[in-house]
Formats: sequence, structure tokens, C-alpha cells
Amino acid sequence: MQPHSICELIAFRIRTIRSEKSMTREELSVAAGVSMRTLSRIEAGEDHKVSTLAQVARALDVNIHDLTTRPFAA
Repeated sequence: MQPHSICELIAFRIRTIRSEKSMTREELSVAAGVSMRTLSRIEAGEDHKVSTLAQVARALDVNIHDLTTRPFAA
């Protein structure tokens, strides 16, 4: 899937990083201090506050910039 918007890119990156870290949505929502509903909406590509995305980035142990950039192909 090729993300078409910044929200879709962020959603894709969060799902990918969460999966790489073997975290469930529930684990990430608890670690980030956001509700499961909020995290589900973010992962679905809905728009959210930067502060909420920063909480999710911290819980994933990444910089918020990492959520907005495509990784280089190996």
C-alpha cells in the first residue's frame, strides 16, 4: 500500500513500527496514554493533534519525525 496523505503515512509508519516491536494496539495505547479508540483512529489514517502523535512516538521510542518520513529501501 502506498500512503497518499500525511495521515495515511503516519498511520502506516505507526503500524509498521508497532509490529516490528511486537506490540499490540492495547500495549501501545497504554504506553502512550491514549485510548484504544484514539489509537485505532490514528492507525486508520484519521487526523490527530501533534501532541497525541508525540505521545505515540515516545511510546514507540522513536522521534515524531520518524512517523512522517518514509524509510529508505535497503
